[in-house]
Amino acid sequence: MKCRARTLAPWSFAVAVFLAGCGSGAGPADYGQSCSATSPCSGGLMCFAAIPPNGYCTSDCASAACGSGSVCDTSLGGSFCLRECDTQSDCRGEHQCFGGICRPPCSVDSNCGAGTCGPDQRCTGPECTTSADCPGGYACQAGRCVEAAVDASGDFDGGAVLGDGAPCAASSQCVSGFCLPGDRGGVCTIACVDEDTCFDASFSSSCGTAAVNGAVGTYCLPYREGAQGPAGTCSGDTDCQSSTCVDGQCARVCNGPEDCVLGQLCTSIVWSGSSFSGCGYAPAGGTEVRTIDLGDFSIRAGTGTPQIVFATPPSAISVTLRARQTGGDTLPLSFYEVEDAASDMIFSLSDISSYVDPTIRWLPLDSEGAIAMLIPNTTIDRYAFHPGRMRVSTLAYSRMSGDTGSVDVHVDALVTLAPSGTTSGTLAVRLHLVGVGVTAAAAPTNTRVQAFVTRFSDIIGQTGISIGAVTYVDIAAPALSIIDTADGPDSELAQLFRMSTGTEENVLNLFLVQQVLGGGDGFNTLGIAGGIPGPPRMHGTGHSGVVIAFDPSVVGSGSGGGRLAGHVAAHEVSHFLGLFHVTERVRPCGPGEIPSATVTCAPFGGGDVLSDTTRGDTSNLMNWSIVGSGSNTAMSNGQGFVELRNPLSH
Repeated sequence: MKCRARTLAPWSFAVAVFLAGCGSGAGPADYGQSCSATSPCSGGLMCFAAIPPNGYCTSDCASAACGSGSVCDTSLGGSFCLRECDTQSDCRGEHQCFGGICRPPCSVDSNCGAGTCGPDQRCTGPECTTSADCPGGYACQAGRCVEAAVDASGDFDGGAVLGDGAPCAASSQCVSGFCLPGDRGGVCTIACVDEDTCFDASFSSSCGTAAVNGAVGTYCLPYREGAQGPAGTCSGDTDCQSSTCVDGQCARVCNGPEDCVLGQLCTSIVWSGSSFSGCGYAPAGGTEVRTIDLGDFSIRAGTGTPQIVFATPPSAISVTLRARQTGGDTLPLSFYEVEDAASDMIFSLSDISSYVDPTIRWLPLDSEGAIAMLIPNTTIDRYAFHPGRMRVSTLAYSRMSGDTGSVDVHVDALVTLAPSGTTSGTLAVRLHLVGVGVTAAAAPTNTRVQAFVTRFSDIIGQTGISIGAVTYVDIAAPALSIIDTADGPDSELAQLFRMSTGTEENVLNLFLVQQVLGGGDGFNTLGIAGGIPGPPRMHGTGHSGVVIAFDPSVVGSGSGGGRLAGHVAAHEVSHFLGLFHVTERVRPCGPGEIPSATVTCAPFGGGDVLSDTTRGDTSNLMNWSIVGSGSNTAMSNGQGFVELRNPLSH
């Protein structure tokens, strides 16, 4: 509440005052409290016992200004400070907030200004009908007495008198010369260049656009309760705090890049045919991938990063979140919470911990060193991606009770843009040969290797992704030609994937080894992906690739063996691009069942998150195992939808 001075309507009861000092030490909460001769006022106020019921704590304002939270009233036979209010909750229950003051029960209409005293002794109707009904320094607007400017003599001169926030019908009524149209609040305002300008305004406001005096400009607008903030999703201006919706996102006025969220620029934005300086994005031509640096953090075991806010352009079709260890102790990493531009919580680690399948499925498994999350990784019936403002936080798990370790983490987001949508992509492959009897020089003409590449390309091609450049690299690491361990940051699998250091950014690392013995869980392992999804465009980590068994004793000799290995590669690469199994190896968990040492079941229905796949479909590539000699090659449109949203595909 603001401190202001005004005159109230006359009241019809006798004056009886118990003096208790002056009001110099009083605060807003002291005015208007009940009192009596035996129950004095706090804050140095005096008790006006004649105001029913139960008295009124006040002070004399004839010679001193009223304290904060009160206004001066001269209708009671003297000058007294009465409690100011905005809503009824600011007043005692037996008083009424009317005309901005906590009033006792009325007895005649004159107690209510231009209003009426009802049979319940409460004022109704307007405070005023003309400015003559209001005290000096106030003008009547829309039935309310509002603070107004005065001329040099201190008198109301009837000209441009209305202050900021006062209801107005024309700009000529406003001291600032700006009256907002009705759809923008219909009040006097000031021009703004950023939110800081409006922070100092005399009414609760946000900097936004409006057509005032025949031209579009940026002004302080009344705050819209519950509306979306900068880069939130919108279908119209009323959805935004700034009252400015541009290309489906709430636009924010800016004076420099520091006014915008990560991922945005302070640039020229067009609204209603005119431009203003607002938070937007660099133009997008064709399909491209942009990186937004979200920061570096040091996280103690058992704690996480602050909530990180960033924004993506209207042409974005996906976001891939990445977190990578850059120093410190090797702690398991996890995403904690992810909120999208529509303010929906699309991932929460607490859901996973409670075996509740979140909108975006992601599992914190074997997560030391690097993690990635693809959004969306499902079809639009389950989740429709919203470009714009997003929030993400990550955490580090404790390795044991009382863990005092900490890890340094870099977090970023890869944003895939496709202004015209996308139905095709290209995947570049770097094929690492690890003790499989074929050198990088011989691989381009080796029948078995080329059978592998062709089969892999044909299956993945169903999604619209073509295999682009394939380069070959010799890996001189005989000890890693047979992968004996696959779990943890020190496993042979992690050691192998870390050998991808130095490859160009946008390429998939495929490793051909003799055998994969680790991670089999009693079954013959033919391949392992570095994650679901793996960290795209990130090399040299323990998750940076896909490994495939290539020895004739495992997949068969000649071109037939190469084709079977290519089938396995298509399956594992699809994991790396973000696909889960259509059917898991074990049965789905029943109602209330939780997997444990004694309960063997698959949570979340034992299948993926796509609407156009069916659990138990043994014809689909993403069945948990190869069917026959590799007949399960089918892929659905939904599976292609996900893979085309991975930044590796572009």
